[in-house]
Amino acid sequence: MTKIINYNPSCNKDFYKLYCIANNIYNNPYVLGASENKKYIDSLIKGSKIKLLIINNKVKGYIIHFDPYKFKYRSNKKVYVDEIFIDKDYDSKNNYIDLIESLNRGKILGKYNFAVINVEGDKRSEDLKSSLDLAVDRELYDMKKELPDEITTNYCSVCNINDSDNNISFLRFKKGRDEIKRLEVQNAIFKNSKSHIDYRIEDILKEENQDYFIEDGCFFLIYKGMIAGYSQIIFDDIKTKNPYIVNFGIVDNYRGIGLSKALLNYTFNFLIQKGYKEVFISVDSDNKRAYNLYKKSGFTICGKFSSYLYKFK
Repeated sequence: MTKIINYNPSCNKDFYKLYCIANNIYNNPYVLGASENKKYIDSLIKGSKIKLLIINNKVKGYIIHFDPYKFKYRSNKKVYVDEIFIDKDYDSKNNYIDLIESLNRGKILGKYNFAVINVEGDKRSEDLKSSLDLAVDRELYDMKKELPDEITTNYCSVCNINDSDNNISFLRFKKGRDEIKRLEVQNAIFKNSKSHIDYRIEDILKEENQDYFIEDGCFFLIYKGMIAGYSQIIFDDIKTKNPYIVNFGIVDNYRGIGLSKALLNYTFNFLIQKGYKEVFISVDSDNKRAYNLYKKSGFTICGKFSSYLYKFK
Protein backbone atom coordinates (compact mmCIF):
# COMPACT_ATOMS: atom_id res chain seq x y z
CA MET A 1 0.00 0.00 0.00
CA THR A 2 1.27 3.46 -0.98
CA LYS A 3 0.28 6.76 0.60
CA ILE A 4 1.71 10.24 1.20
CA ILE A 5 1.40 11.83 4.63
CA ASN A 6 2.58 14.96 6.44
CA TYR A 7 5.69 14.51 8.54
CA ASN A 8 4.96 12.54 11.70
CA PRO A 9 7.44 12.08 14.58
CA SER A 10 6.39 8.41 14.79
CA CYS A 11 8.20 7.96 11.46
CA ASN A 12 11.48 9.44 12.74
CA LYS A 13 13.48 6.22 12.63
CA ASP A 14 12.74 5.48 8.98
CA PHE A 15 13.00 9.12 7.95
CA TYR A 16 16.41 9.68 9.59
CA LYS A 17 17.74 6.48 8.04
CA LEU A 18 16.61 7.55 4.57
CA TYR A 19 17.91 11.08 5.06
CA CYS A 20 21.33 9.68 5.99
CA ILE A 21 21.39 7.59 2.79
CA ALA A 22 20.37 10.56 0.64
CA ASN A 23 23.00 12.87 2.13
CA ASN A 24 25.86 10.40 2.67
CA ILE A 25 25.72 10.71 6.45
CA TYR A 26 27.33 7.43 7.35
CA ASN A 27 26.97 7.50 11.14
CA ASN A 28 23.28 6.80 11.04
CA PRO A 29 21.83 7.74 14.45
CA TYR A 30 19.61 4.65 14.51
CA VAL A 31 22.28 2.23 13.30
CA LEU A 32 25.39 3.39 15.15
CA GLY A 33 23.71 5.33 17.94
CA ALA A 34 25.39 8.64 17.03
CA SER A 35 23.05 11.11 18.76
CA GLU A 36 25.05 14.07 17.43
CA ASN A 37 23.95 13.16 13.90
CA LYS A 38 20.32 13.21 14.97
CA LYS A 39 20.84 16.75 16.32
CA TYR A 40 22.58 17.65 13.06
CA ILE A 41 19.67 16.43 10.92
CA ASP A 42 17.14 18.10 13.22
CA SER A 43 18.96 21.42 12.78
CA LEU A 44 18.91 21.09 8.99
CA ILE A 45 15.18 20.46 8.74
CA LYS A 46 14.14 22.84 11.54
CA GLY A 47 11.16 24.90 10.42
CA SER A 48 10.75 22.99 7.15
CA LYS A 49 7.59 21.35 5.91
CA ILE A 50 7.99 17.66 5.06
CA LYS A 51 5.82 15.08 3.32
CA LEU A 52 6.62 11.38 3.49
CA LEU A 53 6.08 8.65 0.89
CA ILE A 54 4.89 5.57 2.78
CA ILE A 55 5.06 2.17 1.08
CA ASN A 56 4.06 -0.94 3.03
CA ASN A 57 4.08 1.13 6.24
CA LYS A 58 7.73 2.19 5.74
CA VAL A 59 9.11 5.63 4.80
CA LYS A 60 10.53 5.21 1.30
CA GLY A 61 10.69 8.84 0.20
CA TYR A 62 10.34 12.44 1.35
CA ILE A 63 10.03 15.97 0.09
CA ILE A 64 11.24 18.98 2.15
CA HIS A 65 9.62 22.24 1.05
CA PHE A 66 8.65 25.76 2.06
CA ASP A 67 6.32 28.49 0.84
CA PRO A 68 7.83 31.99 1.14
CA TYR A 69 4.58 33.79 0.42
CA LYS A 70 2.53 35.33 3.21
CA PHE A 71 -0.61 35.59 1.09
CA LYS A 72 -2.25 32.75 -0.79
CA TYR A 73 -3.76 34.64 -3.69
CA ARG A 74 -0.97 35.31 -6.20
CA SER A 75 -0.45 34.46 -9.84
CA ASN A 76 2.34 32.01 -10.76
CA LYS A 77 2.62 30.99 -7.12
CA LYS A 78 5.66 28.85 -6.38
CA VAL A 79 6.59 26.36 -3.70
CA TYR A 80 10.29 25.78 -3.06
CA VAL A 81 11.61 22.22 -2.73
CA ASP A 82 14.83 22.02 -0.73
CA GLU A 83 15.19 18.29 -1.20
CA ILE A 84 13.33 15.34 -2.69
CA PHE A 85 14.49 11.75 -2.35
CA ILE A 86 13.03 8.28 -2.91
CA ASP A 87 14.67 4.97 -2.05
CA LYS A 88 16.35 3.45 -5.13
CA ASP A 89 13.98 0.46 -5.17
CA TYR A 90 10.99 2.80 -5.54
CA ASP A 91 12.36 5.86 -7.40
CA SER A 92 9.98 5.65 -10.35
CA LYS A 93 8.84 8.68 -12.29
CA ASN A 94 5.28 8.17 -11.04
CA ASN A 95 6.36 8.14 -7.39
CA TYR A 96 8.31 11.37 -7.84
CA ILE A 97 5.37 13.03 -9.56
CA ASP A 98 2.96 11.84 -6.85
CA LEU A 99 5.24 13.21 -4.14
CA ILE A 100 5.52 16.64 -5.80
CA GLU A 101 1.84 16.81 -6.73
CA SER A 102 0.93 16.05 -3.10
CA LEU A 103 1.99 19.64 -2.28
CA ASN A 104 -1.19 20.83 -4.04
CA ARG A 105 -3.44 18.05 -2.83
CA GLY A 106 -6.32 19.22 -0.69
CA LYS A 107 -5.91 22.85 -1.73
CA ILE A 108 -8.94 24.58 -3.26
CA LEU A 109 -7.72 28.17 -3.34
CA GLY A 110 -4.12 29.28 -3.58
CA LYS A 111 -2.80 26.26 -5.44
CA TYR A 112 0.82 26.32 -6.58
CA ASN A 113 1.57 26.79 -10.26
CA PHE A 114 5.22 25.73 -10.06
CA ALA A 115 7.61 23.90 -7.79
CA VAL A 116 11.17 25.23 -7.74
CA ILE A 117 13.37 22.17 -7.15
CA ASN A 118 16.95 22.57 -5.99
CA VAL A 119 19.28 20.19 -7.81
CA GLU A 120 22.96 19.48 -7.25
CA GLY A 121 25.20 18.15 -9.99
CA ASP A 122 25.16 14.46 -9.03
CA LYS A 123 23.82 11.59 -11.13
CA ARG A 124 20.67 11.12 -9.04
CA SER A 125 19.71 14.76 -9.55
CA GLU A 126 20.49 14.64 -13.25
CA ASP A 127 18.27 11.54 -13.63
CA LEU A 128 15.45 13.31 -11.77
CA LYS A 129 15.78 16.37 -13.99
CA SER A 130 15.67 14.23 -17.11
CA SER A 131 12.79 11.96 -16.11
CA LEU A 132 10.56 14.87 -15.02
CA ASP A 133 11.56 17.06 -17.98
CA LEU A 134 12.35 19.99 -15.69
CA ALA A 135 13.02 23.47 -17.09
CA VAL A 136 16.01 25.46 -15.80
CA ASP A 137 15.04 28.19 -13.33
CA ARG A 138 18.50 29.42 -12.29
CA GLU A 139 22.09 28.23 -12.00
CA LEU A 140 24.49 29.13 -9.19
CA TYR A 141 28.23 28.84 -8.80
CA ASP A 142 29.76 27.99 -5.45
CA MET A 143 33.03 29.92 -5.09
CA LYS A 144 35.87 29.60 -2.61
CA LYS A 145 38.66 31.94 -1.48
CA GLU A 146 41.78 31.25 0.57
CA LEU A 147 42.10 33.99 3.19
CA PRO A 148 45.37 35.84 3.86
CA ASP A 149 47.00 35.76 7.28
CA GLU A 150 46.86 39.52 7.85
CA ILE A 151 43.93 41.92 7.84
CA THR A 152 43.54 44.97 5.59
CA THR A 153 42.90 48.07 7.68
CA ASN A 154 42.54 50.63 4.88
CA TYR A 155 39.16 49.67 3.40
CA CYS A 156 39.00 52.73 1.20
CA SER A 157 42.23 51.88 -0.62
CA VAL A 158 40.04 49.61 -2.76
CA CYS A 159 37.38 52.28 -3.44
CA ASN A 160 37.12 54.86 -6.19
CA ILE A 161 36.34 57.55 -3.62
CA ASN A 162 38.27 59.88 -1.35
CA ASP A 163 37.42 59.06 2.24
CA SER A 164 39.30 61.89 3.90
CA ASP A 165 36.03 62.89 5.58
CA ASN A 166 35.45 59.37 6.98
CA ASN A 167 32.37 58.77 4.84
CA ILE A 168 32.56 54.99 5.27
CA SER A 169 31.88 53.11 8.50
CA PHE A 170 30.52 49.72 9.52
CA LEU A 171 27.82 48.72 11.98
CA ARG A 172 27.52 45.23 13.48
CA PHE A 173 23.99 43.82 13.57
CA LYS A 174 22.42 43.43 17.00
CA LYS A 175 19.38 41.24 17.73
CA GLY A 176 16.41 43.16 19.02
CA ARG A 177 17.69 46.43 17.55
CA ASP A 178 18.50 46.09 13.86
CA GLU A 179 15.92 43.73 12.32
CA ILE A 180 14.05 46.55 10.55
CA LYS A 181 17.33 47.97 9.21
CA ARG A 182 18.26 44.58 7.81
CA LEU A 183 14.80 44.03 6.31
CA GLU A 184 14.88 47.36 4.48
CA VAL A 185 18.43 47.14 3.15
CA GLN A 186 18.12 43.53 1.93
CA ASN A 187 14.88 44.23 0.09
CA ALA A 188 16.47 47.35 -1.44
CA ILE A 189 19.60 45.48 -2.55
CA PHE A 190 17.82 42.57 -4.22
CA LYS A 191 14.62 44.23 -5.44
CA ASN A 192 15.57 43.85 -9.13
CA SER A 193 16.75 40.25 -8.86
CA LYS A 194 14.56 37.93 -10.91
CA SER A 195 14.31 35.41 -8.07
CA HIS A 196 13.80 37.96 -5.31
CA ILE A 197 10.93 37.66 -2.87
CA ASP A 198 10.62 40.45 -0.32
CA TYR A 199 11.83 39.49 3.14
CA ARG A 200 9.34 39.83 5.97
CA ILE A 201 10.18 40.55 9.59
CA GLU A 202 9.04 36.99 10.38
CA ASP A 203 11.76 35.66 8.05
CA ILE A 204 14.44 37.65 9.86
CA LEU A 205 13.27 36.50 13.30
CA LYS A 206 13.03 32.87 12.19
CA GLU A 207 16.57 32.94 10.81
CA GLU A 208 17.92 34.26 14.12
CA ASN A 209 16.85 30.97 15.73
CA GLN A 210 18.71 28.77 13.23
CA ASP A 211 21.98 27.07 14.16
CA TYR A 212 23.75 28.50 11.11
CA PHE A 213 23.06 32.11 12.18
CA ILE A 214 26.01 34.12 13.56
CA GLU A 215 24.88 37.35 15.22
CA ASP A 216 28.23 39.12 15.16
CA GLY A 217 28.73 38.03 11.53
CA CYS A 218 26.18 40.51 10.13
CA PHE A 219 27.41 43.91 8.95
CA PHE A 220 25.93 47.12 7.58
CA LEU A 221 28.07 49.44 5.46
CA ILE A 222 27.31 53.09 6.28
CA TYR A 223 28.12 55.70 3.61
CA LYS A 224 27.61 59.39 4.40
CA GLY A 225 25.35 58.45 7.29
CA MET A 226 23.10 56.13 5.23
CA ILE A 227 22.93 52.34 5.18
CA ALA A 228 24.35 51.53 1.75
CA GLY A 229 25.17 47.81 1.97
CA TYR A 230 24.88 44.59 3.90
CA SER A 231 27.01 41.46 4.32
CA GLN A 232 26.47 38.34 6.40
CA ILE A 233 28.40 35.23 7.40
CA ILE A 234 26.63 31.94 8.13
CA PHE A 235 27.83 28.38 8.69
CA ASP A 236 27.16 25.98 5.81
CA ASP A 237 26.21 23.37 8.44
CA ILE A 238 26.84 22.76 12.11
CA LYS A 239 29.35 19.96 11.47
CA THR A 240 31.90 21.48 9.13
CA LYS A 241 31.10 25.11 10.05
CA ASN A 242 32.51 26.41 6.79
CA PRO A 243 31.82 30.18 6.61
CA TYR A 244 29.60 31.39 3.74
CA ILE A 245 29.03 35.00 2.74
CA VAL A 246 25.32 35.51 2.03
CA ASN A 247 22.91 38.39 1.38
CA PHE A 248 25.86 40.47 0.19
CA GLY A 249 25.24 43.64 -1.78
CA ILE A 250 25.13 47.40 -2.18
CA VAL A 251 21.96 49.49 -2.64
CA ASP A 252 21.49 50.74 -6.24
CA ASN A 253 22.16 54.41 -5.49
CA TYR A 254 25.62 53.65 -4.09
CA ARG A 255 26.94 51.19 -6.68
CA GLY A 256 29.88 51.83 -8.98
CA ILE A 257 32.20 53.60 -6.52
CA GLY A 258 33.88 50.57 -4.97
CA LEU A 259 31.81 50.16 -1.81
CA SER A 260 31.31 46.45 -2.52
CA LYS A 261 35.10 45.95 -2.40
CA ALA A 262 35.30 47.77 0.92
CA LEU A 263 32.47 45.65 2.34
CA LEU A 264 34.14 42.45 1.11
CA ASN A 265 37.42 43.47 2.74
CA TYR A 266 35.67 44.20 6.02
CA THR A 267 33.99 40.76 5.85
CA PHE A 268 37.31 39.06 5.10
CA ASN A 269 38.92 40.81 8.08
CA PHE A 270 36.20 39.57 10.40
CA LEU A 271 36.90 36.00 9.28
CA ILE A 272 40.68 36.37 9.55
CA GLN A 273 40.33 37.71 13.09
CA LYS A 274 38.19 34.66 13.91
CA GLY A 275 40.96 32.36 12.60
CA TYR A 276 39.31 31.14 9.40
CA LYS A 277 41.54 30.16 6.46
CA GLU A 278 38.90 30.09 3.71
CA VAL A 279 35.46 31.44 2.86
CA PHE A 280 32.72 30.52 0.39
CA ILE A 281 30.10 32.46 -1.56
CA SER A 282 27.40 31.61 -4.14
CA VAL A 283 26.53 33.68 -7.20
CA ASP A 284 24.01 33.46 -10.04
CA SER A 285 25.74 32.32 -13.23
CA ASP A 286 24.12 35.21 -15.15
CA ASN A 287 25.13 37.85 -12.59
CA LYS A 288 28.33 38.79 -14.41
CA ARG A 289 28.96 41.90 -12.33
CA ALA A 290 28.96 40.02 -9.02
CA TYR A 291 30.86 37.07 -10.50
CA ASN A 292 33.64 39.36 -11.80
CA LEU A 293 33.83 41.14 -8.42
CA TYR A 294 34.29 37.86 -6.58
CA LYS A 295 36.77 36.54 -9.14
CA LYS A 296 38.90 39.69 -8.86
CA SER A 297 38.72 39.35 -5.07
CA GLY A 298 40.31 35.90 -5.25
CA PHE A 299 37.33 33.54 -5.40
CA THR A 300 37.40 30.52 -7.72
CA ILE A 301 34.53 28.22 -8.74
CA CYS A 302 34.39 25.05 -6.64
CA GLY A 303 30.92 23.75 -7.45
CA LYS A 304 27.68 24.23 -9.36
CA PHE A 305 24.11 24.24 -8.11
CA SER A 306 20.89 24.54 -10.10
CA SER A 307 17.19 24.92 -9.53
CA TYR A 308 14.50 23.72 -11.91
CA LEU A 309 10.82 24.41 -12.47
CA TYR A 310 8.17 21.72 -12.24
CA LYS A 311 4.75 22.76 -13.62
CA PHE A 312 1.88 21.37 -11.60
CA LYS A 313 -0.79 19.45 -13.48
